[in-house]
Amino acid sequence: MAHTVQEHTDPAAVLDEVGDVLAARPVEHNLVLTLLQGRVARPEPGRYWVVRDAGAPVGLGFLSPVRFVMTVTPMGTAAVDALVEVVTASGAEPIGISGEAGTAARAVGQWTERTGR
Repeated sequence: MAHTVQEHTDPAAVLDEVGDVLAARPVEHNLVLTLLQGRVARPEPGRYWVVRDAGAPVGLGFLSPVRFVMTVTPMGTAAVDALVEVVTASGAEPIGISGEAGTAARAVGQWTERTGR
């Protein structure tokens, strides 16, 4: 089954949707959890993309603030590819990509191939 990606604008909804998955690996997701909790406590415009495989969340990418670096959680290459496809099609323009080295490198490579930037 192909990965699906759903966009959100409400950090509280994202935290409800993927909070348990992120909390299950707190060392890997500490920064992302902290940032999401901060956005819930102090709202600021953002865009959030939840990546799913067979209905289960396997990754998250987000821009908040919207003209900043896109943060990504660790995820497999097929999930990264699906995320980048949807984010580039959405017109989002992050100034960079931040996350675990392998995931961020794959995302940057895919972004460059799709956009030429």
